[in-house]
Amino acid sequence: MGLTVFTISLVALIALGMPIVFSMIVASWAYALASGVALTVVAQKMVTGLESFTLLAVPLFMLSAEAMNNTSVTRRLFDFANKLVGRFPGGIGHVNVFTSMIFAGMSGSAVADTCGIGYVCLTEMDKRGFGMPFSTAVTAASSTIGPIIPPSIPMVVYAVVAGASVGKLFLGGAIPGVLMGVTQMIYIYCISLKRGYAAEKRSTWREKLIATRNAVLPLLTPVILLGGIYGGVFTPTEAAAVAVLYALCLGAVYGDLNLRKLGEISVRVLLSAGIIMSIVAAANLFSWVMAAEQVPQRVGAMFLSVTNTRVGLLFMLNIVFLILGAIMDINTILLVFVPMVLPAVTAMGIDLVHFGVIVVLNTMIGLLTPPYGMNLFILSGLTGLTINQILKELWPFIIMLVGLLFLITYVEPIVMWLPNLLVK
Repeated sequence: MGLTVFTISLVALIALGMPIVFSMIVASWAYALASGVALTVVAQKMVTGLESFTLLAVPLFMLSAEAMNNTSVTRRLFDFANKLVGRFPGGIGHVNVFTSMIFAGMSGSAVADTCGIGYVCLTEMDKRGFGMPFSTAVTAASSTIGPIIPPSIPMVVYAVVAGASVGKLFLGGAIPGVLMGVTQMIYIYCISLKRGYAAEKRSTWREKLIATRNAVLPLLTPVILLGGIYGGVFTPTEAAAVAVLYALCLGAVYGDLNLRKLGEISVRVLLSAGIIMSIVAAANLFSWVMAAEQVPQRVGAMFLSVTNTRVGLLFMLNIVFLILGAIMDINTILLVFVPMVLPAVTAMGIDLVHFGVIVVLNTMIGLLTPPYGMNLFILSGLTGLTINQILKELWPFIIMLVGLLFLITYVEPIVMWLPNLLVK
């Protein structure tokens, strides 16, 4: 009876246009009333869902990314990447991807990449004759590297849900993230030869050294964070706090982060973090209802009744998460749907770190696929292009990402070699 009331309430509220966060909360209240559970339990479940030290890393990484986006860090990284890889055919396209790979080691957020250094690269590509649709497609695709190369905000959220090691998840994403960047740069090289996109002027060693000197402090960010985590100096959550402190220090050194700008940044981060934490609280309620009704066990049994092999289960889960990524928010997928399939994953002996990287890459592809595709809407708003105009140039990148998804799914060492090597 309780589950029926919950389901009907949830579907009806979403159909009426209520945001999914509030729909889950109200539907959980209805479930509690129908099941004879005190409403104080509902409030307790929401609060306990937020009592996680690991979750503190989310707003902290968001703050560090915002701080760096509002300093000269992005321009310094752009100049550094331009001097290194701009000389190849499709020069600024390669710079776009390469800077995303570097910035990935600082922010852990695809949206921060898109709105910050990605937009800088996009405008530079358009100035050099790449055309706004292709420039936008490259920016959208390269921004998905951010949460794969460590550190990663989605991986932190997944770790909280699945009980997996954040440190291992970060390492697990390193090689897949590099492969994402390399495959995108190969495609840009080939399409540039076909369309005649120009390379940048070859830089002298003196110019390279000057660009490296100007970018050396930002480039130290991933070294400090990852070195501290795996050297046992601080935890991943403490690393997020260090990232904020280092970003503020960079702003002070470069003299382009004043108190007014810091206040504006803090307000934006508080609003964004508030949305995420609201989803966490609502998702914890949802998980409580699902656990009480043994829904994850039923879902796991359903999957295992269809296939009894790891190959088959991973294939089905990839299809499910690709569909969910196209229609739902990343955090909703991680917090609501991952717990529902974990019993089947663990029953089949799939490593939770390996599965976590698979899920996060799935959600990154979802940022590029309609109808939800958040990055598509952000870039459409920034450039004035329609979704269809962007998609015409973006589809090859999506196909490459899906191919890479299935590669890391079935070649487990691509993900697990580094974690197994460095974390005992």
